[in-house]
Amino acid sequence: MFRYVDLNKKYWVWIVAVLTATVSTLFSVSIGFQGLESKLYDLRLGLSPQFREDPGIVLITLDNKTANELREFAPLSLGQHARVLEALYDYNPRGIGYLIPLTAVKTAQLEQWENPIIMSSFLTQIEKLKQSQIPLIFSTTFNEGSELVPPYPLSYLPHAISPLNLDQSFVSGEKEIKVNVLSFNEKNTLLPELIKLTGSSSTPIGYSFDSASKIQYQLFRYHGNVGQAYARYSMIDVIEKRIAPELLKNKLILVGSLSPDSPKDYSWIPAQNKLKRISQLEVHANMLDSLLNQDGVERMSTGINLIIALVVTTTTLLLVSLLTPGAAMISALAWNLVFFVFAWITFHYSTLGPTGVWVELSIPLMGSIMGCFVVFPFRWLREYRKRFQVEQKNKLLLQVEELKNNFMSLVTHDLKTPVAKIQGLAEVVLSKAHDRLLDRDKETIRSIISSSDELNHFISSILELHNIDSNRLAINFESKDINTIIEDCLEGFEAPARSRKIKIESHLDPLFPIKLDSGLITKVLNNLIDNAIKYSKDESTLTIKSSEVGDSVRIEIQDQGLGLTPIEIKSLFSRFYRAKNDTTHRVIGTGLGLYLVKYFVEQIHQGSVSVQSKPGVGSTFIISLPIEQKQTGFAPGLSIDLLENQGKQNRAGITDV
Repeated sequence: MFRYVDLNKKYWVWIVAVLTATVSTLFSVSIGFQGLESKLYDLRLGLSPQFREDPGIVLITLDNKTANELREFAPLSLGQHARVLEALYDYNPRGIGYLIPLTAVKTAQLEQWENPIIMSSFLTQIEKLKQSQIPLIFSTTFNEGSELVPPYPLSYLPHAISPLNLDQSFVSGEKEIKVNVLSFNEKNTLLPELIKLTGSSSTPIGYSFDSASKIQYQLFRYHGNVGQAYARYSMIDVIEKRIAPELLKNKLILVGSLSPDSPKDYSWIPAQNKLKRISQLEVHANMLDSLLNQDGVERMSTGINLIIALVVTTTTLLLVSLLTPGAAMISALAWNLVFFVFAWITFHYSTLGPTGVWVELSIPLMGSIMGCFVVFPFRWLREYRKRFQVEQKNKLLLQVEELKNNFMSLVTHDLKTPVAKIQGLAEVVLSKAHDRLLDRDKETIRSIISSSDELNHFISSILELHNIDSNRLAINFESKDINTIIEDCLEGFEAPARSRKIKIESHLDPLFPIKLDSGLITKVLNNLIDNAIKYSKDESTLTIKSSEVGDSVRIEIQDQGLGLTPIEIKSLFSRFYRAKNDTTHRVIGTGLGLYLVKYFVEQIHQGSVSVQSKPGVGSTFIISLPIEQKQTGFAPGLSIDLLENQGKQNRAGITDV
């Protein structure tokens, strides 16, 4: 049953493309290709123009300089942290995010933690910040699914976890960080809680919620010159008041460890298609920046992503199915490039402002690739069946061509002899019985002779056309004076020209003999002169000129006949074409003469033929014959194949000479 289905119908192409696109897209969705999508996300994140960092965010670092001057190791003792809070109070910041866990401070120097004087001093500084309405929140660690709150007696202090890559199953890889966790188990993490305490909005645009793990998250961006984007000062400079007050006043301050000798203080981020190592403190600053300025990345909904993937995949498969292989490849690549550019633009800009939109690329890409594995065999089957049909038609055309050639050969050869006999017998009767025939009988016999002559001319034209199509035209090149051929032709037309009082003028320049087939050139000239006389007005003038122009011999045949329109000139040398006017209806012709003229001049003699004409004024046919023939493989006096490739095509029925 399938063999009777016409796969070349366009609706089959659409059906196969749409079904294949749907199945391959759904299959790609089921697989996920999360690793590929993560890499494509990194590529866009690294190549996107960087937003400018927020100057209202400042980093205070517990670095080697601080540890050396205080002669302590990180994370410092509780007393030193009390000094930090006292100094920050004097700078009057907008808010403080303390990313050094107090649990680590207690572990570092337990005796200071248990010293009531030092603990009281620490609590006093916190109370002063609270009374001055300077928000302060401490970072806590996250271990085995639960939060490790600050140790007693600081458990009541504002605190929250500040995780990096809490959700490893999402787009984040094992190292690079792209996700800002906003809440866990319905409790804010440190950065959104800090913003909330400062009075800003705590609900960012484009956040997502994972109901399975109860995690709310946002895709954030990196800002400025990554690694050196935000103003940072050493903790010892803050303690010793070495920083100008205006540099920290009304700023959001993040306090954290930054030691080149401590790998845990650093993380990896995607930047320009490669990983870059920056401090975790700066990662938190970028997260805070995206929250403050709402310039994160919003994930496109699953439904819209699926629709986009279907459109992209279907269009790609239709291009591959409908266009030629070269055009299909270029168009499919261009279409997917347009989609990639669209995805890149929406990643950086959206109607929501600076928030970008993450359109997934892996599903359309893999859907198109998998779909091509189905479409290519389908297209191959279509092309095979189409080629098979062409071959069948070609075989039929070859048979028709052979039948036509046999019929033409039979008709032309078998008709030529009877027609010649009829013409000869009529001439004998008219000659011998001239005195005994009535005038009307004589006119009848002359009509028989004239009609036989026209039929013989028609048969000769058909025979020559048949010889051309079957590559049996005999060519005999010899050196001849073209002027002699012109004069011989003109002698044969003196009687018909005289009967219509048409004056024939010839202006023939002396010429050297050139290589040509005198028989074919004679037919060319006879045809043009005969047409000029037939279509000229009575008592007009027919002018023939010959001259040497450059490396060619030029022949001009100028009449004062009806002339031709530009439309008629365009088709004049076509097979069986005749201009449509009152005169052509009265003049008998086959429409093959000028076709043979053009073929004999241009194909055989490598010359050219053209016409200049104006309706009501007349026409001038111009023939140019090269003085020296190029090597074409023609052998004088032999029957040869002309234009071998063209002849093969004619026999195959593919082209028409």
